[in-house]
Amino acid sequence: MEGWVNINTNTAFAETKNQSPVIKCLMNFTDDSVLFSRLLSQGVAANLPATEKQALVAIRVEQVMAWRKDLESKFSERPDDRHFCLLALGHLIAARYSGKAQSFDAIGYTLTKLSNAIANNNPIVFTFCFGGYKCHTSPSHPEVDWAELFNLNFFISYLYPIIQGYSYGVEVEYESEEISIQFNNVPQPQTDRYTTSFKKLLAYYVAQAQTKYGLTLDMRLVIAREHYLNDEALYQLIEEKKPAYFELFDSLAEEEKEKWLQRAGSNFMWENGIKSYSHLTALEQREIIKNARLTNEAFLEADYILREDWFEQANRIPFVGTWGRMPSAQPFDGWLHLKSTAASVTDCWIGTGFLQEKLVNNEVEYVEKILSKSQRENLAEGSVVYGENTDDSLKQVSANFSRVPIIKV
Repeated sequence: MEGWVNINTNTAFAETKNQSPVIKCLMNFTDDSVLFSRLLSQGVAANLPATEKQALVAIRVEQVMAWRKDLESKFSERPDDRHFCLLALGHLIAARYSGKAQSFDAIGYTLTKLSNAIANNNPIVFTFCFGGYKCHTSPSHPEVDWAELFNLNFFISYLYPIIQGYSYGVEVEYESEEISIQFNNVPQPQTDRYTTSFKKLLAYYVAQAQTKYGLTLDMRLVIAREHYLNDEALYQLIEEKKPAYFELFDSLAEEEKEKWLQRAGSNFMWENGIKSYSHLTALEQREIIKNARLTNEAFLEADYILREDWFEQANRIPFVGTWGRMPSAQPFDGWLHLKSTAASVTDCWIGTGFLQEKLVNNEVEYVEKILSKSQRENLAEGSVVYGENTDDSLKQVSANFSRVPIIKV
């Protein structure tokens, strides 16, 4: 098998009639608070009491009016650019890429960043914020595998109409927060191997996109720790923030606490890590997982404080994966969240990439999937075969690309 860089060049902006209520309000030619109220009420939870729903809709109408005024100010003599801005926004928030509706705040935040870039003829910087490691439960640990490649296919296909349609350039970043995985007892040399393999994968992808599609991609891996003056400033701020997260955690219901700890438990390296944690009781393990999870929460806050100017660059639009919707003190409601592929929600650095056979009109097609540990364990015995990869350039990225796992029909 070959031809692994697969960009959907047929991706196009959604028609206005298919766009969200917010886009319909912004596309409307005149201010119409009654119409906007009716449209925006569609996005409010149905179980809210009537008075609360009415108040929330009124706030959103006011916000949409403010966004419209800002767009008019920025594009008063550039109607085509205003139209492109809204088409691009409608595309970025389409549910087929997120699997779950984007929050109202995330839509407004993205609109501001998008309109800033376009109004000032600046590049649009799309920044996908991710773990920057391969979970040790994946058989491909510690390097990248098909999951990262399939995620690149998905992300670039998603951005393709903007990359092609925007005159002032698009920059694509994968922002690695690999410094945080050490809190899960993962040795730094293993994380460094992931970073090295990811950089090789990006270089491969850019070259193949140019050769196969004539598409010039401006892509890079950004390492969070390289933005700090020194790591100690981060660690000190984390320690200052941690007590508040322990207090918050202790106030949660038991069911909510378990949800918080779920992913931390799968990320923690009990064996062969920085320290040995063998022969611990269940209670002792739970306390270690709790500390790891709450330290990560404190890290997220500290990291943002130290790098706020970078995150809030006027033309940078951040994204998170499905972890951005995990139960957390940092829900990232102001940033867009994305699936990992068209058919998967398991984040690429957590899961493992597979091709899944699918019969379409008696012809076999392949779906790019990313499976979690539990999803892999639930595959039927004998359902996975391995196809040979004849792309020598890709095999140079990592031995994980020597063969591709295929889930048979």
